[in-house]
Amino acid sequence: ATERMFGYPAGELVGRNVKILMPPPFCDQCDEYLARYLRTGEARIIGIGRELVGRRKDGTIFPIDLAVSEIDHLQLFTGMIRDISERRLLEEQLLNIAEAEQHRIGEDLHDDVGQELAGLALTVDTLTEALEAAESPDAELSRTVGQRVAVLSRKVRYLSHGLVPVEVDAAGLMAGLEVLAANVSEAGGPAGTFHCPEPVLVEDTRIATQLYRIAQEAVTNAVRHAKAKTIEIALERTGSGLVLSVRDNGVGVSQESVGDQGMGLRAMRHRCGMLNGRFTIAQASGGGTLVTCEVPLVPRATPHERD
Repeated sequence: ATERMFGYPAGELVGRNVKILMPPPFCDQCDEYLARYLRTGEARIIGIGRELVGRRKDGTIFPIDLAVSEIDHLQLFTGMIRDISERRLLEEQLLNIAEAEQHRIGEDLHDDVGQELAGLALTVDTLTEALEAAESPDAELSRTVGQRVAVLSRKVRYLSHGLVPVEVDAAGLMAGLEVLAANVSEAGGPAGTFHCPEPVLVEDTRIATQLYRIAQEAVTNAVRHAKAKTIEIALERTGSGLVLSVRDNGVGVSQESVGDQGMGLRAMRHRCGMLNGRFTIAQASGGGTLVTCEVPLVPRATPHERD
């Protein structure tokens, strides 16, 4: 089974370090995890299981599920590896279907509801001017209606922009995240800021789109559930990939909410997993929540090509 999955004959694998079956940066972490466990007893993979990336002899990579167990008292370990390419492909298809429907709803909100509200706003403005000219006591009520229509129009515009995927080119992710932060503030929500110390150009539109969606979901959670006053979105390039983080100063995240996969956490984890990334959500220093997605810039995982 190992020969079929990885393309190595057994003779080339026996006696080699298992990290030969993983690309950077994952292979660099393999020895570290085992050494730390033997030294401290802290389990990060042992007995837990984790989704990683495998590398075949021909260099192609693919998503795997790795479960490592310890043989008691012998300091020996067994590893069970499962090719999850088909599962990831199905997850991606489901997300694409959901995004297509979101795109349709977003366009309907913008083109239909948004235009109707714009027309209503003009009508109310005209009515207000006429009532003011007639010195009618109803002019104040008309102005109030106009203000409420304007607020509703901004909310609909914010919702429609959120449902339509960000337009991405090499610099599109930076622009999209900056607009996302600005829209939060414009919609009357928390103060949103975007930090990107150096330009980060993402040529792969798939990576850019998924990272944007993760940030969007994290921001939505902060606005709706965390009661945050500030939201900080950050993007930076590291030696081996990209790091996206969203920090808020809200009520924080409980271990129960992380464990039950609520508040859109499942979707964020799946999106990060599709990019072979590492997703974490934890209490931020000083209070609030910190969502982080670390994505390695390695070739896209591909299903195994059979003869």
